[in-house]
Amino acid sequence: MPQSSARISDVENDFSKTQLVVFFSILILAVDSINPIKIFLHVFPMVQTWHIATISILLITYTSIKEMKQLLYYSVKIFFHSILSIFFREVNVIGATTNIPLYGPVIFVPNHASQFIDSVVVLSTCQRTISFLMAEKSYKKRIVGEIAWAMNVVPVKRAQDDARKGSGFISIEVNVNANACTSDDDAVVVVGDDSGNVSQENQEKEEAEIKMEETDAAETAKTEEGEGEDDKDNDNDNKEKEKDTKNYYIIRGVNGTQFTKELNPRDKIRFPNCPEGLKITSIQSDTEMIAEGVNLTSKKGISLPSPTPLEYDIMKRVELGVVYEKVLSKLAAEGTIGIFPEGGSHDRTDLLPLKAGVALIAYSAMEKYGLSIPIVPVGLNYFKGHKIRGRVTVEYGRPIHIDPATLKDYLNGGESKRKVCNDVLERIEDSLRSVIVSAPDYKTLKMIHTARRLYRDKYMSSSEKQDLSRRFAEGYKQLLLMTQGNPPQSWLDLQERLRDYQKELDELGIRDYQVPGLVSEQTDTEADQLLRLMRIPFRIAELLLLLLVSLIPGLFLNAPVGIIAHYWAIWRRKKALAGSKVKIKGMDVMLTEKVLLCIVLVPTLWISYGLSLYCFSDIDLPTLALFFYSFPLFSYMGIVTSEAGMVELKDLKPFLKRLFPSTKRRMMKLPAVRKKLQADLRDFIRMIGPSLGDVYSEKKLNWADFQQNMRRHSKLNLNHLSETKKDV
Repeated sequence: MPQSSARISDVENDFSKTQLVVFFSILILAVDSINPIKIFLHVFPMVQTWHIATISILLITYTSIKEMKQLLYYSVKIFFHSILSIFFREVNVIGATTNIPLYGPVIFVPNHASQFIDSVVVLSTCQRTISFLMAEKSYKKRIVGEIAWAMNVVPVKRAQDDARKGSGFISIEVNVNANACTSDDDAVVVVGDDSGNVSQENQEKEEAEIKMEETDAAETAKTEEGEGEDDKDNDNDNKEKEKDTKNYYIIRGVNGTQFTKELNPRDKIRFPNCPEGLKITSIQSDTEMIAEGVNLTSKKGISLPSPTPLEYDIMKRVELGVVYEKVLSKLAAEGTIGIFPEGGSHDRTDLLPLKAGVALIAYSAMEKYGLSIPIVPVGLNYFKGHKIRGRVTVEYGRPIHIDPATLKDYLNGGESKRKVCNDVLERIEDSLRSVIVSAPDYKTLKMIHTARRLYRDKYMSSSEKQDLSRRFAEGYKQLLLMTQGNPPQSWLDLQERLRDYQKELDELGIRDYQVPGLVSEQTDTEADQLLRLMRIPFRIAELLLLLLVSLIPGLFLNAPVGIIAHYWAIWRRKKALAGSKVKIKGMDVMLTEKVLLCIVLVPTLWISYGLSLYCFSDIDLPTLALFFYSFPLFSYMGIVTSEAGMVELKDLKPFLKRLFPSTKRRMMKLPAVRKKLQADLRDFIRMIGPSLGDVYSEKKLNWADFQQNMRRHSKLNLNHLSETKKDV
């Protein structure tokens, strides 16, 4: 049995058991002759009802206090379950029963595709109690901190949380490329006197270095100008150059700076337009020091040398043990934590570069407690995830472990520590790619799903769909790799036909699964056609009935909040997009903003209706309470019936569109187009498949191992291309 089916069966069994318990409890409470409390009071008349009530209240209070945190956690988890059932029409879970360790510490590492919703989905679909990480500054806030405490969130101390304003002002005078200097002392090329003048010798050296930087910038600009969107070789070469380049800056202090008293090497300073800050490498005096960090010349609003002195904040270095102290304590107590290794959320179709935090946590736990903690990848695959009633497939991958033999290299520090941490990050990246379907862009991803539906159009479980989509995605990447980005013309033609077919479906407003049903209409007799026409009024009547049922709850309970949430999410998306360098359209924030706003507005709307009924009607309190308690049921009923109506409308569309001659002609061509496209796609895959290796031949594929082999193969190809370029 597939993992997702087994998971669904377990959930259904638990739900059935819960139903039986609830119905049995209602039965014994409703019938006095079988009510145990009534029987007990009848046998022992000296016992009063308030005696039993008092004992029950005391026991409830004791249990609530004793298990308060656990009860709060599961109460919030039930609330999150209800959110998922409202905002998603389908949540599929793969691998939860087989890949999540039942006991001991675990680190969960999901991809970050939908801001706050990602945490809700992972927390709701995982049987373990997960503690996500939160900045200590946010954890200490009222309300947010209380909710975080209830959800077992682990606070993490960050340097920026304790930032304070530095004395005086600073001026950034010089940027020295690290390739031109071999030590921190070599980077000190500007020495100012009290009047701010620069010595002649250093002035000449400064001018030479600035010229060298201008040359480097020009070369970089040429490289970027000639770089195509899909030119992975140049992109990787540039990334390697960025890693090998360090940017040093001379920081000059004015108006009473106290660098020697307020700062130490490895502390950071930040200033306007540079929130990430610069790290101090050495301090010469109270008015002069050297820092390293990002390339400031590429940042908007910053010019070198600084035209005017800048205010700055001091961020004191926080030792790794202090940063992750509570995280390590949680893991030592056999707890589980969740961390998003990409950092912030995004709406890209591939992973962002992973941050080193998860590797540092894993090695620190091994160093301090001797724990080899399993790291479980979690793939969050959204389908129309920015809309209400979308779908999400959650896939838990096989856990990876750190090799204890590498701890020695980690403890040695320096380059060996960096190497083992990067190795762990690469393995985590491979495991994350094994539970998602990644593609270069949305256009390619949509084409991959179209090809998957055509290639195998019979019913498939969620895990089978996920596996086949991933095979198409990775096969596409391998094809580009084998052909060095120049696939055969036969594939380019087939790719264009796939996109044209999907575009035609979108314009006609029908789905791929509806196209095969159009074939029978071309061979139907007149009686069959007449029978089909007779069905249309009944289908329309069914649609109107569903819409009528959902009209009142939809109009009064859902529509006001839905309309406000829609425009609020659009505004927030634009704001998030303007402040981000990694988002494409900012779609990752939309559902989060809708959910958060609905959590506030929906109860507010219900309360306002309740107060209106209480103040302006003669309804008694019991009836008013019944109305109020029915609002959630009516609201959910409105959502479900509206969705059923939309499904019915989609199924009715082909019948209605055939009434128009122009669209009928286009629709009648689709079955033949689909059949030919499907045959050509299968022929092409049979032709190219053997050269793709395991992704084509293996029925059951270990995706983590496959991704690791692909990464190594890509590196070899990149090295080969680099050597070829050098020879040329």
